Amino acid sequence: MLMPTSDVAVAATRLRDAHAALDDSAALLRRAAVLAWDSSAGDDCRAAISDLLTILATDSGAVEQAVRVTAALETP
Repeated sequence: MLMPTSDVAVAATRLRDAHAALDDSAALLRRAAVLAWDSSAGDDCRAAISDLLTILATDSGAVEQAVRVTAALETP
């Protein structure tokens, strides 16, 4: 099934935006993880952030691959 060029362009833009949003989110989580929380709740939060960063790294890799594939579709 062929996709109209405009559909590919919209998809490419959305994927690039998603990739940037994932990167921004990961940066915010990294900053939160280095806050000086001296409590068990702080330790729990850092552990949760670590888990989230692992998930975001996986998702970011998948989105990055989708960005590359979509970019190839845009190139004649």
